[in-house]
Amino acid sequence: MLSSRLISGQFSRQLATVALPLILAACATPQQSPNAPAPAPEPAITPSVPNISATSPTQDALIEAERKELDREDEQTRKARAEREKNLHLKLVQTMIEQDNAYAALAHLDAYDQKWGSDRQSKQLRADSLRKTSQLDQAELVYKSLLSGQGQQKSGPVWYGLGKVAIERGDLKTAATRLEKSIQADPLNINAYSDLGLVY
Repeated sequence: MLSSRLISGQFSRQLATVALPLILAACATPQQSPNAPAPAPEPAITPSVPNISATSPTQDALIEAERKELDREDEQTRKARAEREKNLHLKLVQTMIEQDNAYAALAHLDAYDQKWGSDRQSKQLRADSLRKTSQLDQAELVYKSLLSGQGQQKSGPVWYGLGKVAIERGDLKTAATRLEKSIQADPLNINAYSDLGLVY
């Protein structure tokens, strides 16, 4: 009986020795009020992900080269479209001259020169239109401006126009000389042969 009490007393002391620190630790932990706001959650740590949208210097160079190529294609397309538009405009003027509508042709040539600037073909058509509207002095000036610095092949239509101006003035000798030069430069101009025969 005595030994049983001794064992029980020892066990109680050991239990108190172990339990007491636990009880004190529980009492020392601050208790949260039921109305207190919840503590802010700790920020989540996100793993660093490599930026897959970034490009290397080589890729940047390729992208830039492709962009320049697209710009160049767009520029070529614009130039081709402008060239087609110019050719259509000049063809319209040529048709007007052939249909004896030279005054309208002159108006269209003014619009052409304002939009694109005058060139050799538009000047040739202008000289033809001036001749057909009996503005012989102006026509001759434009024809002669086309003779400077041009090869023989391109001068055929110009000499023909100058020959027609001389015919209009009644200067048959000058007309014959000019028409002969036209045939030398452009042997396939049938109208030049016909007009030269009439002059003779």
